[in-house]
Amino acid sequence: MMIRFLESGIDVSQALETAYDPVLVAASVLVASLAAYAALLIAERMGSAADAATRRAWQAAGAIAMGTGIWAMHFVGMLAFSLPVPIQYDPKITAISMVPGVVASATALHFMSRPSVGIGRLNLGGLLMGGGIGAMHYTGMAAMRMDVAMRFEPLAFVLSIVVAHGLATLSLFVKFMLARRPSAHRLRLHVLSAAVMGCAVAGMHYTGMAASVYLPGSGSHRPGAALDPLVFSSLVIGVTALILALAVAATFMDRRLRRVSEALRSSEDRAMLLLESAGDGIVGLDPVGRATFANSAALAMLGASADTLIGRPLRDVLRTPSGAPGDESAPPGGLMGMLDSRIERRGEDVLERGDGSRLPVQYTKRKITHEGRDLGSVVTFRDVSEQKAAEDALRRAKSEAEVAMRAKSEFLATMSHEIRTPLNGALGMAELLLATELDERQRHFAETVHRSGQSLLLLINDILDLSRLEAGRVELEQVEFDPRT
Repeated sequence: MMIRFLESGIDVSQALETAYDPVLVAASVLVASLAAYAALLIAERMGSAADAATRRAWQAAGAIAMGTGIWAMHFVGMLAFSLPVPIQYDPKITAISMVPGVVASATALHFMSRPSVGIGRLNLGGLLMGGGIGAMHYTGMAAMRMDVAMRFEPLAFVLSIVVAHGLATLSLFVKFMLARRPSAHRLRLHVLSAAVMGCAVAGMHYTGMAASVYLPGSGSHRPGAALDPLVFSSLVIGVTALILALAVAATFMDRRLRRVSEALRSSEDRAMLLLESAGDGIVGLDPVGRATFANSAALAMLGASADTLIGRPLRDVLRTPSGAPGDESAPPGGLMGMLDSRIERRGEDVLERGDGSRLPVQYTKRKITHEGRDLGSVVTFRDVSEQKAAEDALRRAKSEAEVAMRAKSEFLATMSHEIRTPLNGALGMAELLLATELDERQRHFAETVHRSGQSLLLLINDILDLSRLEAGRVELEQVEFDPRT
């Protein structure tokens, strides 16, 4: 393909008159807008793709759809264009002209699938997209076979390239601006953005057409192997119909995928709400032990952030008194042993956090499988510091109570023994007194003193026995007795 510019001395007044069919011109803009609409929907699918392979598949499908749409728009525009001489198209160059459109579309999709871009990247995307559209346009024009000489006005040619870059950048800018608007107006925003992109593609096409001048003479565009006008029209109409069908299919598919995505997102939001509301720390691990998610409680217990944990082996983040992160000398028990274990485990250990503090936890590891396939595991941590503090307080209270009980028992035993000694003396003297000659009144008083002393001695002996029971110093005596009595 060779682009020839007007040379000095050429009389442009002899140029052939050109004309356009307004219906086909409008149809060309519509085709470009429909292709852009389908590309916008596919760009959203790319942005929400779960992995790189799915993203590349969507990008390839969108590039072919949009590139084919740009190509169809160009040749619908060429069908709208007329000269006073027959026009045919080289089949090989016509097919090759689709390639720059696909490449330009892939570039546009790459930028459109991003949530936002800076000014520099926006200009780069517009430059690559505009350059691809311009390459497709002038390659398509090179496919023309007619008995005239085609030349280009240099200034108009440069202007068409500038317009291609400017309109492509504008269309990308509009897409990102509209993407920030509320999602309730998504359909209208897509239609508006697609219309802007369609007009951008059509604007470059018709600016490039305005740069061309057709002079009488054979030039380099002599008739040769070319598509019959009827065959060429049928081909363009078929591609256009394909673009229309793709746009309709993309609309229905986008609605269905959006409903599925919204349901999945709602389910994920509910699951994350439950995880975040849990007081226990929860960490998900893949089959090789890398963290896939962690709730706020787990991050707080581990003394880590999501950036330092997600995607890394949990062993590299855990710290316990028994071993540093990844320390191969760590014993098989405890948290480190739990990570190496292939079975479900539970137990207690102490976490050493980044600030040097220690946190006693109960941990549980559960395996997750589906249809016999290992999906990883879930590790939960429960802060038991309050429980441990309560247990320590109870243990101290029990020890203090036992000490007080022993002191009381020892006091009772000592007191009972010390009281019984003088009481025995009083009883002995009362017995001696009763053995003397007493009148009736004196004997009554002495017997009362003796009975009261014996009752007091029995009470003291019972207290002494109780103190011995509490002190654990009971001595059993073997005495013969009559069971009947």
